[in-house]
Amino acid sequence: MHAFLVDAKDLQGKKPIWMGCYLTSCKTPDGQVRKVLISHYAGFIYCEWDKSYYLLDSSQLKSWLEYLSNTYVSIELTSNSQ
Repeated sequence: MHAFLVDAKDLQGKKPIWMGCYLTSCKTPDGQVRKVLISHYAGFIYCEWDKSYYLLDSSQLKSWLEYLSNTYVSIELTSNSQ
């Protein structure tokens, strides 16, 4: 996850158009859990706590979407087997 996000660019005031998302969370270095929305298609994320959008590098978009899909399937399989 860090490898994908390290080069993300702040969209500073822009609000991209949504077409589905993953609802996720992250833990900040000081231990707070924060909500993060991840676009299904466009390669951007929305951090609710600072109301900022970040866009991933376009060269990583295909790998990013594959990573998200594989992770989602893995979580679903784990959930269903319990």
